[in-house]
Amino acid sequence: MTDNQESKDVRIIRGAAAWMGGHRGLVLLAAVVLVIAFILIAGLYTVKNNQTAAVRWFGKLVRDDLQPGIHFTLPGPIEGVSIEDTSGIRRLNLVAAYNDPMEFLTGDENIIGMEAVVQYRVSGLGEYLFGCEKWESLINFAATAALTENLATMNVDEVLTTGKAAIQLAARERAQELLEGYNAGITVVAVTLRSVTPPPEAADAFRRVSDAKAEREKLINVAQGKRSVDLSLAQGEAAKIVRRAQGAANERTNAAKGEAERFLSLLGEYQKAKRITETDLYLKAMSRLLPRVRKVVLDLNKSQDFELNLFDSIDTGK
Repeated sequence: MTDNQESKDVRIIRGAAAWMGGHRGLVLLAAVVLVIAFILIAGLYTVKNNQTAAVRWFGKLVRDDLQPGIHFTLPGPIEGVSIEDTSGIRRLNLVAAYNDPMEFLTGDENIIGMEAVVQYRVSGLGEYLFGCEKWESLINFAATAALTENLATMNVDEVLTTGKAAIQLAARERAQELLEGYNAGITVVAVTLRSVTPPPEAADAFRRVSDAKAEREKLINVAQGKRSVDLSLAQGEAAKIVRRAQGAANERTNAAKGEAERFLSLLGEYQKAKRITETDLYLKAMSRLLPRVRKVVLDLNKSQDFELNLFDSIDTGK
């Protein structure tokens, strides 16, 4: 650097210092504005859609329900913010808390091995953040205690076969009760049994029992299927017989109705012919017996006006 350049830089610095000395208030204001801008920018934070934030003032919780969006916080230690995922489902493998698989005692004094997973979510952020330092250990304790209580009331056959769904439901409900007693701010979504194994020395016997039960269920299903098929065929055959019987009955009924109508028709014709024949025979008989008598035939069912001249043919002799 040459002497001219050095003298030029010194002049610039001296000039700036002189200007700042003459505008001390303005410089102080600019410094304050810059500090405030830095604080504002540094204090901005974002809460995502699946998150909830808790706010602390001097370490004391004041809010635990800050909803998604852009928010501002004062610098520490005045204000602090904790953000947690409160909508996602978390998993805790109960086996991971032990070196060996868990073992439980059933109600009939059998030991079984079990692997289970707890699914949970944070439902009370303030309680979750400040209620306990190791929530996973507490969740593990609650779920294990719930399984222990439930399995102690069941026999080993039920545990290994049909009781899985009941065990999971009862364990979830009991674990939730225990956690609520600790004000955990945690909701247990599910307790899932990944595997249930009998004691090694009885594994073969339990396997044979399980196979026998599976074979029994298979035979029952086959028998029920055959029964359903046979029942369907029998119902179809019965329906066919009923239809044939109804058809025959309808045919005989129609034939009987036809015969009855024919008989009634013939009866009417017979009665009519009978009346005509009787009248004709009567008139012929009267004609033979009284050949010279004038005869008049009247229909008694009809009212008729007529004159009967009985003396027109009498000879007076004059």
